[in-house]
Amino acid sequence: MSRIEKAISSFKGDFNCAQSILSTYGIQYGLNRDTALKLATGFGGGMARFGRTCGAVSAAFMVIGLKYGMGINGDTEVKEKTYQLIREFSDQFQGINGTVIWHEWILDTAKLLKEKRIKTVLVTNGYSTPEASKELIDVGIDAANIDIKAMSDDFYKKICGVKSVKPVLDTAKYFKNNGMHVEITNLIIPDLNDSKEDILKLCKWIVDNLGKDTPTHFSAYHPDFKAPSKKRTSYETLDLAYKIAKDVGLYFPYVGNINHEQGSNTYCPNCGYLLFERRGYRPILTILTLK
Repeated sequence: MSRIEKAISSFKGDFNCAQSILSTYGIQYGLNRDTALKLATGFGGGMARFGRTCGAVSAAFMVIGLKYGMGINGDTEVKEKTYQLIREFSDQFQGINGTVIWHEWILDTAKLLKEKRIKTVLVTNGYSTPEASKELIDVGIDAANIDIKAMSDDFYKKICGVKSVKPVLDTAKYFKNNGMHVEITNLIIPDLNDSKEDILKLCKWIVDNLGKDTPTHFSAYHPDFKAPSKKRTSYETLDLAYKIAKDVGLYFPYVGNINHEQGSNTYCPNCGYLLFERRGYRPILTILTLK
């Protein structure tokens, strides 16, 4: 049995995610299994069921520390290297899972909100396993805004550190096919996913797989933390994206993070009449009424 299989088997038994990871991988570095299980107990459930950092992530940090960390020799260079490795691991984990926050906490929270008849909206990168996606459907998540970063595997490999965009597209289709309201967001990054071909491919995929009535948000990029591009998204590029979306047949394209008169508003897809006028996130005019 591989270590991965051992960890999964442990998790399916009586042990939490943190215990399963640390007791499986920690023994390679001199940690007794029983000690590992005791040490990791409090990290399960996102830190004792507080819904914070995932227990599997916390355990992985400890394993990295066991392998690379600073001991009684007090080598500060080793400590800094360990910090860097943990940051890299965290970035990779978030690239795949979208967050280091506990998935089960989302499920538990959604159940409580449902009891109060409060709608639940998931903002996600969509990089999910079929099993996790099914759990979100089963718990009754009402809507999801899914960030499709690009339509190319090369982008996901280079920028996100994962193999393919396919799991994201599969999640979007799965959510839609199971009755969840789905919206798509695309952050347009200069020289990485901003060509006419990139935008057209995304819009056509949305029309063909999610439907013309899928709200689609094109967001302006600006250089910030770990900036993959030093350029800002131009108004012209976002305006082009809006026009491509309309030409392809999407009813509700929007433009965000920049002023765009049409891209902030909602129009009737049949006659083009203005229904909702906005300035940023602030509604200016609402034509629709409950009547």
